[in-house]
Amino acid sequence: RQGPFAVQIGSFRNADNAKRLKGEMVRRYGSASVSEASVDGALFYRVQVGFFTDLERARRSVETFQKNGYPDAFVIALEGQ
Repeated sequence: RQGPFAVQIGSFRNADNAKRLKGEMVRRYGSASVSEASVDGALFYRVQVGFFTDLERARRSVETFQKNGYPDAFVIALEGQ
């Protein structure tokens, strides 16, 4: 399947925690973003890294993140890109 895709590496209720992780990812990988999502009426801040047009590349990136301390990393499809 063709993208775009990103890798979600964290989800937080506290925006400051998401901003800290985003800053770390920007320093390490050059880019990251935070998106807001409402889940059962609660607001979450999701930290996402990368922009992949190919699902297989995104999956390989997940494996790298998981090996480097982000065991819950997973691929997401980006909408409206």
